[in-house]
Amino acid sequence: MTEDDKTSSGDSRPTSGDLQRAFLRHLQYTLGKDKFSATKADLYLALAHAVRDRLVDRWLDTQQSYYVNDAKRVYYISMEFLIGRSLANNVTNLLLDSFALQAVKQKNLDLVKLLEEEPDAGLGNGGLGRLAACFLDSLATMQIPAMGYGLRYEYGIFKQTIHDGWQQELPDNWLRRPDPWEVARPEEQVKVNLNCSFQMRDGTLHAVSGQPSDMIGLPYDRPTVGYGGKTINTLRLWAASTADYFDFQKFSSGDFVGALAEWIDWTLVGNVAALLPDWTFQIVGPKYDPSVTLPTASNIVYGGYVPYAELPQYLASADVALSPFVKSQMTHAVAGCKITEYLAAGLPVVGTSIRTQVEHPYITCADDPRGFADAIVAAHQTPRAPLIRYARQYDWTVLTAKAMGIIEAAARNK
Repeated sequence: MTEDDKTSSGDSRPTSGDLQRAFLRHLQYTLGKDKFSATKADLYLALAHAVRDRLVDRWLDTQQSYYVNDAKRVYYISMEFLIGRSLANNVTNLLLDSFALQAVKQKNLDLVKLLEEEPDAGLGNGGLGRLAACFLDSLATMQIPAMGYGLRYEYGIFKQTIHDGWQQELPDNWLRRPDPWEVARPEEQVKVNLNCSFQMRDGTLHAVSGQPSDMIGLPYDRPTVGYGGKTINTLRLWAASTADYFDFQKFSSGDFVGALAEWIDWTLVGNVAALLPDWTFQIVGPKYDPSVTLPTASNIVYGGYVPYAELPQYLASADVALSPFVKSQMTHAVAGCKITEYLAAGLPVVGTSIRTQVEHPYITCADDPRGFADAIVAAHQTPRAPLIRYARQYDWTVLTAKAMGIIEAAARNK
């Protein structure tokens, strides 16, 4: 091996064949795709993972050397880091340009088009954010122990479109696909205590003083590769998360309203009730969180505590069941535990368009008051027999019988 076959860090350079094999391995085993089913986004992710493999060892070595040598570090804190697209930057700084080009060319792929599949990291939109990213690159290139700290914005920048000669701003969800460069560190999460809580009123978030609450800061680390790959520092971005996934104490005491207070779109419920004055909206639960303002329309009835065993008779007297979850990061993957019970009682369900409800075959979704009210009226005419048949396949008796069948079959085949 000649000196030309080594990186400036002394590590063996991967050949184009090495990168190609890593690319195909990640396409198949990380993404579960092949050349027939892979999209352009899949091809980008496979290449990104292949390049990431080449920097992880050096990244860990860099951090370990700081720890062993008790190195003083520069900590750069910024509200914005405009780091751009990481794949192109890392390929360049690891001196892999020619190898990456050859690796994808042998597969009849266009490297430039693959690089363009990566979204720009939406971590701000100002010039100081670009300056901060340049500082981090320079610190790593100069082999100065350093670490950046910022916020992991979900919508830190906007997409621009032009309509009739005017700029239109649209949200840019740059994290809609998995980011191969970030590493979540949930074991290093930090609890942040607040002396207020928050509530939604008329679509606007309001702080409620005197009602303490807390949130969780979750760190995500990204490698910052210096030119030549000798030093790889870390950019740590903090994401905000709710501290309690569910208030079980409230739920177990029968306070369903209080337990789900922050999950339900009460403004929508109030507006829909106003549009359907001839309908009665029954809410189960004895009390509620004082930080949440509940609607007080005359046709909304708060029924108080209802023992679980009596819930079926409430359902028997209903015409339509509602699942009006707030659309947020907290609820986007929630599965309504009562949906199957509603369907088993023959009740059609109307809900908001969170992902799990949109995907459900027997939930009608709407988000605006008029659309939600119309969906309720239309759902009232839904035949009940198909709903009951669907729910039966998820009955505990049926599921238990299926599980026992699987266990007994496995025992026989052992």
